[in-house]
Amino acid sequence: MDFSLSNTLLNPLAPVAGKRHCDVLFAVLIMSLILVIFAVISFVGSFFIKTKGASAAALLSLLQISLVHHVYRVIYTMCINSV
Repeated sequence: MDFSLSNTLLNPLAPVAGKRHCDVLFAVLIMSLILVIFAVISFVGSFFIKTKGASAAALLSLLQISLVHHVYRVIYTMCINSV
């Protein structure tokens, strides 16, 4: 048995290499997309709430999660292009 293979199987803290690392980033990218969808829904719903400043807070939340999603897209693209 190859030492690197047994090290990966027996050590859960071993670094993830190759396409498996990109798969993890893809899963995080999908989760961030779901959060963007929820942020859009909350932004649209904030127009129907009578609380003062709810739309501004929802807009800032939407901008923040959209920026995070964009960063994950860039990182995932870099991972795919480097493997």
